[in-house]
Amino acid sequence: MEGCGFLPKRYWTIIFTYFIMLFSGVIGVPIVRTILHAASSQPNATLNSLSVVIWTIFSNLLALLIVWLVLRKKPETNKIIFGEKSKFSG
Repeated sequence: MEGCGFLPKRYWTIIFTYFIMLFSGVIGVPIVRTILHAASSQPNATLNSLSVVIWTIFSNLLALLIVWLVLRKKPETNKIIFGEKSKFSG
C-alpha cells in the first residue's frame, strides 16, 4: 500500500483525522449548544462553555478511536525479511 509523497497512507489518514477533529467544533459546538439550550435553562455563557467542553471531549475520543483503528492493523509488508542476515551480524 503506497502513500502520497514520503508518508504511508495510514499516516496521512491520521493527519487528516487530526485536522478534522480540530475544525469540527465549527459545526459541533453549535449543535451541542442547541441541544443544551432545549434541555436546560442555564444562562447562555454557561451553555457556551459547557458545549465547547462536551464537544472537545467527544471529538478527541472519536479521533482517538479512529487513530487506534488505523494503527492496530499491521502493515502488509515488512522491510526486514525473516532469516536475512544484517550487515552487523558476525
